[in-house]
Amino acid sequence: MKSFRFIVLLTLLSLLVTGAIWFTDIPLGIPGEWVWDRIGPPLDWGLTLIMAGVCGAIYFTYVWTGEARIAKCRGLETGLWLCGMVLLGFGWLWVAQDAAPADRRFSKTAWVLYYPGASGYFTMARDHEQDFDEFLSGYETLMAEGDVLHVGTHPPGLFIAYHWLIETCRSSPNLTAWLRFTEPASFSDAMDLIAQKYASTPQAMRPEHRAAIWLAALLTQFTAAATVIPLFLLILRDFTKQTAWLAVSLWPTVPALALFLPKSDALYPLLGVLIWYFWLTGWEQRSAWRSLLAGGILLIGLSCSLAIIPVWVGLGIITLWRGWLCNPEQRVPGAMAKLWFSKTWAAIGFLLPGVALWWVTGINLLTVWIWNYRNHAGFYAEYPRTYWKWLAVNPLEFCIAAGIPLACCAILGGLRMLRPGYRARLAGLVWTCLCVGGLLWISGKNMGELARLWILLMPWLVWLAAGSLAIDSEPSSLPKRSRWAAVFVLQLAVGIAMLMRVHGFQMP
Repeated sequence: MKSFRFIVLLTLLSLLVTGAIWFTDIPLGIPGEWVWDRIGPPLDWGLTLIMAGVCGAIYFTYVWTGEARIAKCRGLETGLWLCGMVLLGFGWLWVAQDAAPADRRFSKTAWVLYYPGASGYFTMARDHEQDFDEFLSGYETLMAEGDVLHVGTHPPGLFIAYHWLIETCRSSPNLTAWLRFTEPASFSDAMDLIAQKYASTPQAMRPEHRAAIWLAALLTQFTAAATVIPLFLLILRDFTKQTAWLAVSLWPTVPALALFLPKSDALYPLLGVLIWYFWLTGWEQRSAWRSLLAGGILLIGLSCSLAIIPVWVGLGIITLWRGWLCNPEQRVPGAMAKLWFSKTWAAIGFLLPGVALWWVTGINLLTVWIWNYRNHAGFYAEYPRTYWKWLAVNPLEFCIAAGIPLACCAILGGLRMLRPGYRARLAGLVWTCLCVGGLLWISGKNMGELARLWILLMPWLVWLAAGSLAIDSEPSSLPKRSRWAAVFVLQLAVGIAMLMRVHGFQMP
């Protein structure tokens, strides 16, 4: 009965929020500061809903079938089931993006990645194709110029990645031809318009440029979908295979993922989950190679964006909880000795690539990060925000972006994890989420665009949601299939509804 009441409440809340987005003029943000644009629904909305329904039904059936099998699987078969979920998640993200009006489907990929207004990484890599080594050696000077948008607030990782993509496509005509063949019509039409516009300029589109943009979009979308694998392994450490399986199936249904692809923000959840998984398993198992990987992946993440810092802070909190603060019988044995061991190897994994980058390119990442932080602080001086207004809006925006069904399921799971008698080690996840989320919330670092900027924290909601899907606190308990089914279907529905009426980018 409790589960039935929860499902009814979840349905009503989802209808209320979706109705407000579709049928009212309530601003999606703070007018005059930042507001997400509403768009008209697609003219072919009937076909869109049919396609989404078919894809959603296939995904649902796969997850339901897999749940009955996953407990009996060994390593290889489990991996194959997870790979299937990655592919279906990729397919759902494709269909969800295609739910937008015809002029805002994969055409957004062309506009967002080509023009510097939305990112600028491709533009900078293209403009410095011939002198990229000099560009890198002068990177600290570029940061000191004080740009408060994408270039000045990011380390060099994404610029290096786009340079590599362009060079890879240039050196592989077969790859370039295959990428051209796989372009959807909306992307192809948009790129044709861009190519015609700049045909007689120094920015003329070459085949490798076009291919690199589409390859970046595909890799970003695949990375977003692939987050389910390490997230499954992370949740599996606290719950049954069935519960972990059903929980991670919710990840590709997060509306913000499809809404903000192909932005680099969709890359960070995978990096964040990998850092957590390798650190926690490396620390608890006293594994050198896992700790080494945790440090190396942390450096990769910080080489792309300072947004990874909250992941690192959260990792410190949950480590403290599981090593020293939770019930003595559930603490990690020999936590301090293992901590020094893991910290040493993680530091090696972090420092060695950083020193190598400095040796090869002359980039001092520490100096770059300081400039990035200063430039980000300058953003609000140039684009003022009203602190108290965003203090009220941000939590609601975060829940809507993650999906009201998932957010409510996560809240319920978190409350269960805090109950006396529940596995005490899991309460650390709740306190970690509250501390990191609370610090970000009151710091005022993200006032506007939080739905995009906080995507990297949304896998934590999936982990919390696992607590509401498990029947009780016992590790052997089976999941609540009816609750999962309701949350899953509602997530698909609110995601498609949002993609049909909200757009995450300003289009040229």
